[in-house]
Amino acid sequence: MPRRTISFTTGGFYHIYNRGVNKLPIFLEPRNYPYFLDLMNRYLSRDGALIAAYCLMPNHYHLLVRIGSGSLSARMHQLGMAYTNAVNKAYGRVGPLFQGRFKAVAVEHDAQLLHLSRYIHLNPVAAGLADEPADWAYSSYANYLGLRNDKRVHPELVLIHFARNRNPDADEEGAAAAYKQFVEGLDMDSTSLIGHITFDK
Repeated sequence: MPRRTISFTTGGFYHIYNRGVNKLPIFLEPRNYPYFLDLMNRYLSRDGALIAAYCLMPNHYHLLVRIGSGSLSARMHQLGMAYTNAVNKAYGRVGPLFQGRFKAVAVEHDAQLLHLSRYIHLNPVAAGLADEPADWAYSSYANYLGLRNDKRVHPELVLIHFARNRNPDADEEGAAAAYKQFVEGLDMDSTSLIGHITFDK
């Protein structure tokens, strides 16, 4: 089978996702989640890519990424291999951890960007793993609400659309409150606006 080629545009936003082979877990215990995030930041930041949002689920992950100047495909391959090798070594397993290569979908307009970030943050609620999106520790939602300051994620890339005068730094609390209303104040069925991927829990 020919090697898949993905064309990325510098400065563009992409939904990046993948899941475990045979739908098996990729995060085997709580300490795996921050380890994956550290690897993600290490590899993707090398070329200036920025993580706008993320959610790590037991058997899959979602990333909303703004592309930098380098090869995201190469960096994602390095991330996947480094994480797989670490898991295999730590848990005495062999073989692939992920179900093939990562998937990428371009974000084509602002409305899609906003609803995609909402879809990502509501993933644990939709899967029945949390009652509220803020209850799930392994997503960037707490950063959006100002409850956590994780330098690996850049919520301002989305919050700019919720801030007065499009300045989330000057209107941090207002942007966070507006985003919270956007995420939690709409019917869960509106996540179907994204529609291109849904993973089982």
